[in-house]
Amino acid sequence: GTRSGRADGYGRAEVQFEGPRNDLDVALRAGLVLRGRLVDAAGAPIAAAKVVVAGLRYDAGFGQREWLRPLRAEDGTFSLDSVRRDLDLVLQARATGFGASAHPIERVGANVREVDLGVLTLEAQATIEGCVLRGDGSPAARAGLLFRGPKGIDLPDETAFHVGGMGVSADDVGGFFVGGLAAGTWTVWLNAP
Repeated sequence: GTRSGRADGYGRAEVQFEGPRNDLDVALRAGLVLRGRLVDAAGAPIAAAKVVVAGLRYDAGFGQREWLRPLRAEDGTFSLDSVRRDLDLVLQARATGFGASAHPIERVGANVREVDLGVLTLEAQATIEGCVLRGDGSPAARAGLLFRGPKGIDLPDETAFHVGGMGVSADDVGGFFVGGLAAGTWTVWLNAP
């Protein structure tokens, strides 16, 4: 089985075990504090952004994940406490009208308690729209599309699958629209019923 533990000021930790257990020790490590500020291309704060810190790693088939949402303020600043240190972390920010932005977070030494990510600029969104057709030219109603990208952002391990993608469904006549994309090259996976 697997058990995890978490406490204020410490990153979450998991431990694996076999067989029944009445007691189990979970060693917690001091967590990081991440701070930053989101602005648009003109330098104006983006207060309504959705920010998440994600981490993912697989060790011998055992997955470790972290999904944390920070506190936000009207001036675009955000702060997040108790971030674990043992995963490769990525901060992702999204806001209406802006492209999703992913920022890998460098690992720091055990003596570093706080990391200032500085000012992060969100660019205007890119959009893609179109129509999914079958081989005979008929619309593929309710087809599923998964947009993966953009290329050029180096995301660790399998984190790219979780923070670098966006899924939509086509409508009854195969039409689709997706917004909030960062500029760049996107790959589209298609699943038509």
